[in-house]
Amino acid sequence: TRVAQPAEAGVENCGAELGGGIGCVGGDPTIINCTIQDCLAGGLGSATTGGRGAGIALVGESNATITHCVIRGNTNAYSSSWGAGLYVLHSSAVVSGCTFSDNLAPGSLRGGGAYCGGQGCDVMFRNCIFSANQADAGAGILVEGTTTALPSATMSSWPCAVAVVNCTIARNELTYALGSSAAGGVNSSGANITISNSIIWGNEGTAVTIANASSTYPVTYSDIQGGYPGTGNINSDPLFAAASSSDYHLKSTGGRYNPASGAWVSDSTCSPCLDAGDNDIFYMLELT
Repeated sequence: TRVAQPAEAGVENCGAELGGGIGCVGGDPTIINCTIQDCLAGGLGSATTGGRGAGIALVGESNATITHCVIRGNTNAYSSSWGAGLYVLHSSAVVSGCTFSDNLAPGSLRGGGAYCGGQGCDVMFRNCIFSANQADAGAGILVEGTTTALPSATMSSWPCAVAVVNCTIARNELTYALGSSAAGGVNSSGANITISNSIIWGNEGTAVTIANASSTYPVTYSDIQGGYPGTGNINSDPLFAAASSSDYHLKSTGGRYNPASGAWVSDSTCSPCLDAGDNDIFYMLELT
């Protein structure tokens, strides 16, 4: 399956129990340059069920490529929901250059921007923005190695693995927080998660909570509010250009792009995140 649309077109105001905008069971979709917004998962008709993946849902050992998409304003209905923006269960995906914003549920929700869970789950997020999503845990991203989410069928025994590379996770909000350990940025349990060259700042609750990680230091070369142990990590205001208007470019005395004016501008100060990443990461990404 290939879904490729002009940047101005997209999937809007659709609904389903699983995958309100786009749902995939055991397929290999390529989704490029799509806007998926204002879609609903769960609670259709007289049903009061929670939803799975109001924006996009991948289940049944699917293998997806999602590139340069905007997934925003999607809603999972009622309680016991997973993944309002993106739901990946026992499946794999490479998600690059995408924006996840303003995805939520009126009841309990695990994973506002994205939910990744279960055996065989293998996801890479790179060059993505997660902002202003809401959930009771993992408002930006939630990862679970072991999950009760449905549908549960899988033939894989591989552990859940998620890589977050060169991403910005900011201004995500907790709703019904699951205790003091819930994170508004990234919440992970029992999975092989790595976070590198990323900024996690301005989220409610803890920025990053990782329990039972496969690696001793899963976070490297990242700016984490409140700090996080690991090589190259810092705890400094990243100096976003205008986070309140969703401009997450970094301030720079050398010049940065201003999307509002369509011009390059110079700032009087410079973000501490510039030139602070791991150059080896960029080299490896060029090879993938």
